[in-house]
Amino acid sequence: MRRASIFTAVVSAALAMACADSPVAPEAGIPEASFRRGGGAQTVSVMTRNLYIGADVDQVIAALATQDPEVIEAALGYAIQTLINTDFPARAGAIADEIAATRPHVVGFQELSRIEIPGWGIDLDFLPVLQAEMVARGLDYELADSVQNLEVEPVEGITLTDRDAIFVDSRVTVNSTFAKKFDYNIGTVAPGVVIERGWVLI
Repeated sequence: MRRASIFTAVVSAALAMACADSPVAPEAGIPEASFRRGGGAQTVSVMTRNLYIGADVDQVIAALATQDPEVIEAALGYAIQTLINTDFPARAGAIADEIAATRPHVVGFQELSRIEIPGWGIDLDFLPVLQAEMVARGLDYELADSVQNLEVEPVEGITLTDRDAIFVDSRVTVNSTFAKKFDYNIGTVAPGVVIERGWVLI
């Protein structure tokens, strides 16, 4: 399930505010901060990637809505096989290679997922897999903050959550972070499927 990222927009807005001569009034609910022009020219590089859960969750949601066990089983089976084929550990290595080649100061990720499917022997958490690949390349990035979005348990024992997260390089000093779900969200769309969206600001 792909979605447009708001990460770049948030970072761009923050950088634009950093060029202002006077403090900017904070959005309601966001801790107040002042953004002022620095003493010299500075460049902040930002990378953002939607990690993609590895299968079409929309098809599973549609199948769940039918409440037909055969339709649900077929959709789940196809989604699980697609998840295996899209091989997140291999993709995580490629993403870590890209980070190593470009060394952005800040990296934002969407669909940073955790998937548990005991019957198939799947217990996959994208976060430690990705962190291990970065460490293996000597990359010193830390998780600044994250927000959990999607929560799915289509059948008992099969669970999926995803989150948005921001990582920062050791060259970056983070003064504060703020993570929040939107006040108005999609909510429950099928039995065991709650879709919410949020955002992270550093």
